[in-house]
Amino acid sequence: MSFLPFGCSPGNYSPEQLRMIQEVYSAIAAEPWFVKDAEKRTAFAARVLLMYNRGLIMPDKLRAFCTVLARHHFSEPPSSAEGQTEPQQPA
Repeated sequence: MSFLPFGCSPGNYSPEQLRMIQEVYSAIAAEPWFVKDAEKRTAFAARVLLMYNRGLIMPDKLRAFCTVLARHHFSEPPSSAEGQTEPQQPA
């Protein structure tokens, strides 16, 4: 049983498909929490392609799933200076 869109096989994508996959990858990779390591980024790109090949061909669904995947497997902890605010004093 194939989950690929009609006329598509792994490694054979139309320009529109490639653009959509790239946009999903780029949007997630631009997040501040996303890993900076080139090998891990490449591994994530392969996962995005795998999910597309498994049938996640709608951009919003692919992005939502891959965001969760990236948060779980491809995120870095925030640096100690990022995201910290002054403690609130009781009123």
